Amino acid sequence: MDKELILLREIHLNPTMTQRDMAKVLGLSLGSVNDLLKRMVKIGAIKIEKISQKRIIYQLTSLGFSQKAEGTYKYISELYKYLKDLSKNIDNLLNSINDDSIVVLFGNDDVFDIIKMTLDKSGRQYITAVSYEEIEALSEKDKLLFIVWQPENIKILNYGEYNCIDLLNCI
Repeated sequence: MDKELILLREIHLNPTMTQRDMAKVLGLSLGSVNDLLKRMVKIGAIKIEKISQKRIIYQLTSLGFSQKAEGTYKYISELYKYLKDLSKNIDNLLNSINDDSIVVLFGNDDVFDIIKMTLDKSGRQYITAVSYEEIEALSEKDKLLFIVWQPENIKILNYGEYNCIDLLNCI
């Protein structure tokens, strides 16, 4: 999501937000936020109202609301397409796996949820592990096929010479 869209969203949710808070949310310097606000005021996306010496309210204009709506729609559409493609690639990958392998998902985050949904949809059995200790406790290690996507977990499994698929290299 681009910085302008995030800023529009944050201003809409909290019009009294300080520039310092905006900088934290956006991951930008205070000066960069100030420049971004000036640009957005200049194009008419937001307006600034000074309430007191130390209080400012930022408001979206009709153009700002329109840009926020268009940007949000575009972001959701692109994200949905990406997730659909990711799910399809994961499905293709799973179809190429030997059936007697025991699939192990190593990790637990948003990507885990996508892989899990794809596995559930395909009916493929799997087990999950979130720590190296859990992996060490698994039996039939020669039949295990790890699907990993987090760089730190990939290093752990490559070091242990496990049979694994680095999802990041397959999508």
